[in-house]
Amino acid sequence: MGKSSLTAKQHHWLAHLEACQSAGLSMKTYAEKHGLQLQQLYYWKKYLRQLGVLEVEQKAAFVKAVCRQEPLSEKQVSIKLANGICIEVPCDFDAAVMVDLLCFARRL
Repeated sequence: MGKSSLTAKQHHWLAHLEACQSAGLSMKTYAEKHGLQLQQLYYWKKYLRQLGVLEVEQKAAFVKAVCRQEPLSEKQVSIKLANGICIEVPCDFDAAVMVDLLCFARRL
């Protein structure tokens, strides 16, 4: 379902959810600031995600880091994910690219 086929009520709640996200506020703070019921905001977030008009947020996750016994080059870092994927990169590897790489590898 596209955004153009939403009802006025659905558009209303989608606008609130997008404004909350762009303001960088917690849903509780946003609801209080705009006189909304927090449970309604959560309901519409779930509902609009199910319709496919609100993107699912990618949450950061912690993974267990395991030290290897054999030494790497002093200029390399090795990361082994819980799903068995091992990533070895130079120490000066771009951090933003590393985040994308780890998110992708975690889904494999």
